[in-house]
Amino acid sequence: MSLVSSMLTTIKRVNCDKVHEVPEKFKHAIVGLNDEMGELNEVLKRALYYGDPIDDDNVLEEYGDMMYYIILDCMRIAQNKKMSEEQVFATIFSINSAKLKVRYPEHFSEAQATESGRNLDAEKKAMTQNLERLDYHPDPPKKKSTSDMYEEICESSLVGRTVIVYDRYHFALPLRGKIEDVAGNDGAYKVLFYDGQHGDPNYHSMDHTYFFAQQCEVLDDAEPEPRVLQIETEEVVDDG
Repeated sequence: MSLVSSMLTTIKRVNCDKVHEVPEKFKHAIVGLNDEMGELNEVLKRALYYGDPIDDDNVLEEYGDMMYYIILDCMRIAQNKKMSEEQVFATIFSINSAKLKVRYPEHFSEAQATESGRNLDAEKKAMTQNLERLDYHPDPPKKKSTSDMYEEICESSLVGRTVIVYDRYHFALPLRGKIEDVAGNDGAYKVLFYDGQHGDPNYHSMDHTYFFAQQCEVLDDAEPEPRVLQIETEEVVDDG
């Protein structure tokens, strides 16, 4: 049997054509990193063997592309471990630092850089201990729902408080009223305006009754209210 035939026989015996499912983000990240690394190898080859100057702008671009793929897979890891992306990055730097401190306790050494010179068990232990010290949050803070925001606003006793509305688009002057309701979707206030002459609460004659919090000044009702110009209504006399 020839050498080639022997090799083919061996490959057929040990080769596995089965492909297992792997996460899409992981596949995308690894393929992308290899592609970008190939482009950096081209830069290195041309500088090393052809004497071409290193194009730092191009190198930075490739580094940026590599960071994109690293972050892409960090998003997957963050979801699996119930961590934030920031925590994943902190973990990467932390365990790498712990490993290098064990490998090079004083300074770099070629002897300690080789596989035979490394204490792999000590490095693994340092990384594991470092992971255990990290402040993970198994249940990261969830975004507040609309109902939660509404309840918080209501619990802060905003409903019923006196408010000054500054809305130049709808009013020429600031108007005073009371907060009757709060729209949780955007934190807007539904204002019940005071009548300009009598101070009795009633709806102002307009459809626009909700105002953003940024347009409103909520007053402390226990303190004197600031002087606010009111829209005076002109009494129309019917001479019959």
